[in-house]
Amino acid sequence: MPRMPVKALREFECILPPMELQEQFVALSEQSDKSKFELKQAIADVDSLARALLQQELN
Repeated sequence: MPRMPVKALREFECILPPMELQEQFVALSEQSDKSKFELKQAIADVDSLARALLQQELN
């Protein structure tokens, strides 16, 4: 925050979880990103298969 008084900054209360919980959050976040990527890939694969089957039916 620009031009925040030093006194206000010193009095600012911030919750800081233990490092173990922070690391668990990072691991969960990374797993979530991996799952999201895998789901997007699976959806793309199903879409490709559906298009191929539709094309096969039309020919």
